[in-house]
Amino acid sequence: MPNRYLRLAGLDQRLDLTKPDLGVAGGAALLEQLLNDRRLPVPLRGLTCAEVCEKRGFIEPLSVYRRLGKAVATRVRSDAEDRHYGGGESDEHKAYKDRAVRAAEEGGHTAVQERSSKDRAVRSDVLIRGTDGVLPWLRVAAVFAKPA
Repeated sequence: MPNRYLRLAGLDQRLDLTKPDLGVAGGAALLEQLLNDRRLPVPLRGLTCAEVCEKRGFIEPLSVYRRLGKAVATRVRSDAEDRHYGGGESDEHKAYKDRAVRAAEEGGHTAVQERSSKDRAVRSDVLIRGTDGVLPWLRVAAVFAKPA
C-alpha cells in the first residue's frame, strides 16, 4: 500500500500525494522541488510518513519519485515495511511459504518466494511454474491445511 499522506518538516499540514497540488497552497511547486531534490540523504530531507507510522509514534523518512506519471512515496529502511504493516509475517506464515516451495520442487516444478509482477502491482508469497513450462505462473497464497 503506497503512502498517501506525508509530512514535511516546517509545515503544519499533511501533504496528500493523490492531489496535484498536495492539498496545500503552492503544493505543485513544492511537489516538483521534492521530486528533484536529491542533494541530501533521505533522512535529512524532512519528509516523513503521516499515516500509520505517525499514529504508532515513530518517524519514518520517505523519498518521493514519479512512477507512471504519479507521485509515489517510498520508505528507505528495510524494516520500515514491517513496522508500517504491524510486524511483518509470522514465523508460521514463513514456514508455510517454505513448505510450498519444497513441495513444488519435490514435484519437479520451480518455485520462488516473494515474486513481484512485472508492473510491481502484486507481490505473491509463492509463485510455482509447471515442469515443462506448460503451466502459467500460479499465484499461491500460502494458505494450507496444517500438517497432521
